[in-house]
Amino acid sequence: MSRFFTSHPLSHHTGRTTLQRFERTTGFVIAAALATAISLALSGCSTPVVKPSVDLPSHFAASTASEMEPEAAWWEVYHDPLLTDLVRRAARENRDVKIAAERLRAARAGETVSQSWLLPSVGASVSGSDRSSGFNSATKQGYPDIKTTSVGLDVSWELDLSGRLRAGAAAADADAL
Repeated sequence: MSRFFTSHPLSHHTGRTTLQRFERTTGFVIAAALATAISLALSGCSTPVVKPSVDLPSHFAASTASEMEPEAAWWEVYHDPLLTDLVRRAARENRDVKIAAERLRAARAGETVSQSWLLPSVGASVSGSDRSSGFNSATKQGYPDIKTTSVGLDVSWELDLSGRLRAGAAAADADAL
């Protein structure tokens, strides 16, 4: 037993005993484990989404429809088919409006995907195989044909302990606004 704690024949060039090397190695392992644990803990941190508050003057909050507002189809007052056609074509072919509508649709889809991460996921699989040995009936007794079927069901749910998934869903919700 005392030989374990004394100098090792190969350690004469370092001047350290086996116990000293063991303590040094243990210290490195503990430091590496601690650094890994801290970095994993910090990687799960997220900041809450803060919605900006906008203070509107009171006369905007309670405004009502007035006689000065234009009608929705104001161009029909002129009974001009050319003007009506131009306004409808401009509304139908307006690229800026189409781009904005597509961005809104994409943001809403992102919100749906982000909120789905908070729910369990389910997967199913079915497989089968039929292997023939190719031998005649006399030889087949040693190498029979094999038929296999397997069915699988997977259910998984990621617990949102750090709030990362909720923060992602809140950010996607803010993008959809």
